[in-house]
Amino acid sequence: MEVLQPRVAGKFISLNADYVDVDYTAIRDRAKIILPEMKKKSFDATIYSTHECHPQPHSTDAAQWVFLIDCLNFSFWTDSEEKFKIRYKGNDYTGYYALCAAIIRAIEEGLPILDAKFCSEITEAQVNEIFHSSTSTEVPLLQKRIEIIQEFGSVLLEKFDGKFENAIKQCSNDALKLVDMIEENFPCFRDSTIYNGSKVKFLKRAQIVVADLHACFHGKGFGLFDNIDQLTTFADYRIPQCLAYFGILKYKHELIEILENEIEAGGLYEAEIRGCTIHAVDALVEALKKLKQEEKPKYDNVTLNAMVVDFFLWEYAREHKAKVSKHPFHRVRSHLY
Repeated sequence: MEVLQPRVAGKFISLNADYVDVDYTAIRDRAKIILPEMKKKSFDATIYSTHECHPQPHSTDAAQWVFLIDCLNFSFWTDSEEKFKIRYKGNDYTGYYALCAAIIRAIEEGLPILDAKFCSEITEAQVNEIFHSSTSTEVPLLQKRIEIIQEFGSVLLEKFDGKFENAIKQCSNDALKLVDMIEENFPCFRDSTIYNGSKVKFLKRAQIVVADLHACFHGKGFGLFDNIDQLTTFADYRIPQCLAYFGILKYKHELIEILENEIEAGGLYEAEIRGCTIHAVDALVEALKKLKQEEKPKYDNVTLNAMVVDFFLWEYAREHKAKVSKHPFHRVRSHLY
């Protein structure tokens, strides 16, 4: 069976999709809106360190922190209006930032959650306490999170002397080599399905580990990767929803009706949405680069690759949640995103 890596898989799926279309005219039009927005916010990967729930590049064990967070960065949506929330220093955080706040809170309370040996032996009670919600809605997939924390610890101990930075050092600043190493050694990152007779890989969380390291360390030290531009967008549920809002992804009416309910993880509909998301962002990056070139030197300070555009779309979807959330959102209960 042919095995397709994320970028090739995205193009393959977009060429064969029955339920999702990529609108290239919309891509060219929306590039004229998106590029000025990126410039206005001085948007690049280093924006990562400006959030109060993210570590600074000089922080002790920052690489370990990033890897643990990205091991657990999945499935925060809920069916009810009441969200899973973490209260930290008087603020309530939801979604991904609730995860970050939970880990920070645990560290400040003296729990050695970044220690591989501790994680390999962590108990359900301890994980329950880490993710204790300020609402009655608990974190989804708690049992899976317990398994993954234990995997994080046991694999790091067995293969990397307990430190994720040792895995980074083995990859010689090669982003794709680190993605492959993560996928090979940590089963929870194996993100693929079968589509039209081929094995297609998405590798959302493995790629975002590399992207977050690059962002956290400002492209230096443990964040220095010579081929960071070879990462694709991180195919989750928020990015396709934002692309649908911009009119870049078009869903067939039949699919829109199907998305009123939860859909199967690893199934046809999910594969087409995720694959077309990857290809659409690649096409959007190219349109943005062309516009940047045409309007030199106006946008010379704007970094453009799939990683940075993904970060922008993700933040845009959060900032404009009321508008973006009116568009289709595929609900899949999965540990892969």
